[in-house]
Amino acid sequence: MFERLTPHAPKALAVLRIITGLLFLEHGTQKLFAFPPTEGTPPLMSIFGAAGVIELITGVLVVLGFFTRPAAFWPLVQWRLLTGWCTRRAAFIQ
Repeated sequence: MFERLTPHAPKALAVLRIITGLLFLEHGTQKLFAFPPTEGTPPLMSIFGAAGVIELITGVLVVLGFFTRPAAFWPLVQWRLLTGWCTRRAAFIQ
């Protein structure tokens, strides 16, 4: 059944990689340059500003296909650190 799909696997993986990279890139530009327009931009020297830099750089790397696996790993680490930080902070405030 999947023999017919096997020749299309490289193209499908390339499309998935490019779309994922563009999503990283979009989130990075939203945090750093307020594009697309948002409520505001976080300061660059904050944890969210650092997240924007990571997303922007890794988005470009993933779209171009350079160091794809390590580049996709760092937003995962950043996401995990931010969710842990926000969860602890919310528990502390309440």
